[in-house]
Amino acid sequence: MILFGVLQGVSKTNWIYIPMVGIPWFFLYYFSFKFCILKFNLKTPGREDETDEISILTQNNTPASANQNRVDCIINGLGGKTNIIELDCCATRLRITVKDGNLVRESLLKKSGARGVLKSGNAVQVIYGPQVTVIKNELEETLNL
Repeated sequence: MILFGVLQGVSKTNWIYIPMVGIPWFFLYYFSFKFCILKFNLKTPGREDETDEISILTQNNTPASANQNRVDCIINGLGGKTNIIELDCCATRLRITVKDGNLVRESLLKKSGARGVLKSGNAVQVIYGPQVTVIKNELEETLNL
């Protein structure tokens, strides 16, 4: 905005209207979406119903066994080693291509510490947060990818 708006002048870009329109729209969007999410209890990633199941990571005391349990839980949640075709990640999500999307069990993936699971056909995205790179490396090591 500075480079292509302010520095080129108001007569050329009319940049002054951006904050005048943008700030009210920000508040309108923020409060209307917040109201709808809280009023209608809409499920957004991180706001799903909590289960009473104990996380698989807390069952053992040693970090190495907890990591292996997490990896085993993720693999089972994705339908087993033979169901996983491709594995990748971005900043917060584990991106997996599976042979059969019907074998994916969201409850197991959430037990492994996932905050959310998005499925679209054979593509699965599991939201873990910033530690996803470590999880991906552990999975690759276990799966020999």
